[in-house]
Amino acid sequence: MSVYIGGKVYSVPTTTSYNASLSESILVSGSLQYIILPLNPINGSYVNIFFDPAYANNLIIENNGKNINGTGLSYYVLDYNDFIAKYVSNSIGWLIHPIVMGTKLDCFNISSISIDDNYTLCNDSSTGSTWSWGHNSYGELGTGNMINYSSPVSVLGGISFTQTYIGNQFSLGIRGSDGTAWAWGYNWVGALGTGNMTSYSSPVSVLGGISFSQLSGGMYHSLGIRGSDGTAWAWGFNSSGQLGTGNITYYSSPVSVLGGISWNKVFGCYNCSFGIRSLDGTAWAWGGNDTGQLGTNNATSYSSPISVLGAISFVQVIGFNSHFLGIKGSDGSAWAWGKNDYGQLGTGDIISYSSPVSVLGGISFKQLSGGNGHSLGIRGSDGTAWAWGLNTYGTLGNNTRTSYSSPVSVVGGISWKQIIGGINGYSYLGINGSNNQIWGWGQNVYGQLGTGNITSYSSPILVLFF
Repeated sequence: MSVYIGGKVYSVPTTTSYNASLSESILVSGSLQYIILPLNPINGSYVNIFFDPAYANNLIIENNGKNINGTGLSYYVLDYNDFIAKYVSNSIGWLIHPIVMGTKLDCFNISSISIDDNYTLCNDSSTGSTWSWGHNSYGELGTGNMINYSSPVSVLGGISFTQTYIGNQFSLGIRGSDGTAWAWGYNWVGALGTGNMTSYSSPVSVLGGISFSQLSGGMYHSLGIRGSDGTAWAWGFNSSGQLGTGNITYYSSPVSVLGGISWNKVFGCYNCSFGIRSLDGTAWAWGGNDTGQLGTNNATSYSSPISVLGAISFVQVIGFNSHFLGIKGSDGSAWAWGKNDYGQLGTGDIISYSSPVSVLGGISFKQLSGGNGHSLGIRGSDGTAWAWGLNTYGTLGNNTRTSYSSPVSVVGGISWKQIIGGINGYSYLGINGSNNQIWGWGQNVYGQLGTGNITSYSSPILVLFF
């Protein structure tokens, strides 16, 4: 038989075994019976295994005499089939993962990635395809069923999305050809914008035919910016005025947010919404305000946009269950307001604040993220990640389960290009700025980190299928 390594073909004794080297590709074709993987390599090492389907049933993968073949190697028999073996630390060892439908996702072509408390969406810009994995009880993966997956599956419909977004158990996407919005998953009180309350397990068109430049999903409501004029539109749950319509009436198709403001960005949160005004970068908010999350120095709810106190010009504002973060444009400093029971505001205490206060540490950030009870930022000077707040699932990525009320460094010293968390979630996915590798940490009970298992991690781990 022959072995393909780094573009060259080598002869290998048949009927025996092959000792694999790290970071190589092996083409199995012939009577080779065993591939023996290296013992205890560096975490994140890999071996790609391509095999002729005619010999799929003959292939056994071993490490130190232990068969780690697992299941499924003989299932993919349409063509030369691609598996990847990745080493995931001494305690876990090698994991064997089938590349989905014979195609490995290319992390250099990821146009957007979104994660929440139980599932993930990912767009491949080279093909326009959308992939998903994790929890799927409401059809939020868009696979036409309600089966959970711990590795990528394709969203049905063949739509090429430029961006996808995650709400609470539902998903949104902007179609590249015309900017129209599509949605799938849980449709309680009309969050999908389809004019009804029927849930869908594959993408359906949001009513109105509006061409959007950006979308966002909240708890059970959705928001979008119309591309033609920057105005905001909203639909779904409205018990606290989070749609910005001046009332608390639910709408199952898009309605205009009051004020006629042109927005740079809008963001749906738990029971409220935020926007950055195009004119001056100031933050505006509307909806529920029981913990001071609107930043108005009171606990009064508002059903139309109202200015966050301080008149700070922000380049990013992001909100979660009951706390909110912003990056000040002039110096990159982080500001926070709302609930602070776990130190998620980063003020060194657990006192809640109803108007913006500065996050401790004097760090200049280029991006913020977070989730329920925790926050994270990427430092502008070197791309390192810093986190604070609730750490029950290892969400802060500092290899502990201890909560912190001011920023602590995420372990690994990686320079990040982007890190994504979810409104309600305890998980993060990050893109390594130097090589585009995807890493994840935190809660993983539904396989949302893409590690091929349901183990939670308190420090970054390579996502298996990139």
